[in-house]
Amino acid sequence: MKSVDGLVTDSPGVTLVIHTADCVPVFLIDPEHRAVGLTHAGWRGTAARIGAAAVAAMAREFGTRPGALLAGIGPSIGPCCFEVDRPVRDVFAGLTDLDPKGFIRDDGGGKYHIDLWESNRRILMRAGVPESSIAVAGICTRCHADRLFSHRASGGRRGGLAAFLGIGEGAGA
Repeated sequence: MKSVDGLVTDSPGVTLVIHTADCVPVFLIDPEHRAVGLTHAGWRGTAARIGAAAVAAMAREFGTRPGALLAGIGPSIGPCCFEVDRPVRDVFAGLTDLDPKGFIRDDGGGKYHIDLWESNRRILMRAGVPESSIAVAGICTRCHADRLFSHRASGGRRGGLAAFLGIGEGAGA
């Protein structure tokens, strides 16, 4: 299989896996159709709205109603540590329908902090996932590099995290 940043399934016993190294894992669960989705939302994937693409794929493939989804935004680099230069800031500023003032902080000197958790949360809500159905872990991988791998905290050394999501084999699972 070629490398992808998002996967969906409704097959029990299949485990979806993504690898991250500060990027945002987005978990989607459709309890009505027993289907799941998992995405790797780095800054490019977030700006391209990969979470919304996964919601659309689940609707198309399994009949998922976005309003019935449960979503989780897992540990990743937090708004405290995701510092970017102007070109990346400009990409996020272009997401005008999401009110980017709510997830871009201007630090001065051409440096900005982007809140990937909030931008992904807003993307999911625009895709129809209820705000009350989205959980944000709020755990920054860079701040907690003693327990979680962080590409930025390690100075670019190789390593990473993995996120797993699947559907149990049993009828009640």
